[in-house]
Amino acid sequence: MAAGVHRTAIATSNLEKREPETEHDGVDHDEWEPGDRGTGVILTEAGSGILKLIRADGSGSTSAPSLLYHADLSHDGRRLVYTRVGSQTLWTSNIDGTGEVAISSNSAPQYVPRWSRDDLKIVWTRETNWGGAFREVFTMNADGTAVRQLTNNPGMDEVGQWSPDGRKIVFMSERTGPYDIYSMNADGSGLAQLTTGGWTADPEYSPNGKLILFTRVLPLPGVFVMKSDGTGVRALVTDPCLNFGESGAHFSPDGKRVAFVACFGGANRDVYTVRLDGTGLTRLTNTPSIDEYVRSWR
Repeated sequence: MAAGVHRTAIATSNLEKREPETEHDGVDHDEWEPGDRGTGVILTEAGSGILKLIRADGSGSTSAPSLLYHADLSHDGRRLVYTRVGSQTLWTSNIDGTGEVAISSNSAPQYVPRWSRDDLKIVWTRETNWGGAFREVFTMNADGTAVRQLTNNPGMDEVGQWSPDGRKIVFMSERTGPYDIYSMNADGSGLAQLTTGGWTADPEYSPNGKLILFTRVLPLPGVFVMKSDGTGVRALVTDPCLNFGESGAHFSPDGKRVAFVACFGGANRDVYTVRLDGTGLTRLTNTPSIDEYVRSWR
């Protein structure tokens, strides 16, 4: 990667092109910003932490820094937050890998950092009893300050995601048995259990905050949505080969579609999108022998 380049020019059909800016390295670069009318780009992880930004219509892709795990693209499209292979540290960087900053270092594993909607805060999971596999939900400012532990429960509390207004966090927990979905206030108060029956994962608020997207393994694996209070559960797609916590389902920026990973009886896992009414199933990738994971959609 070239030193001094702060961002990558990502040519997608749904991004707005702005005038070239002169960076401090003296080279002109096209700056591409997420548009408010399109459906943006999807950050995927294929194989061993190899990241790509793909067009929402599946027509092209741009490589991002590789060998990063659990990466999330900021809502302004300029920054990544992630863990690195062989490291217990959380990092942020520009989308081309420059400007990397360590924001949370710990001797225990840390997972699944996620930006708040204003890109000012991060929620993530940390193992607090390494070896005992206790996981808790934490928040901090995007620069690594103001670290706060929100949950304190024997077992697993993990994969937090912010509500659009930043007032609530939805997460998965096995505190009452197999994983269910819970919500809480951003300070850890106001805990509410939203699903029952277990084996639900990867919750995410819709852009308007009215819905929560999640995956479920039993009785039939699939991608589901429900109202933010846990009512009105319905399936968008079902897929017998969908493994627990591996669909990586995410809303589009306009909230009209969902990206996820499935194989639908095939040999490889690929990225698909579907409308909120379950119609318009579209396959975006075709990567034999490589598992895909959707990390975010901006």
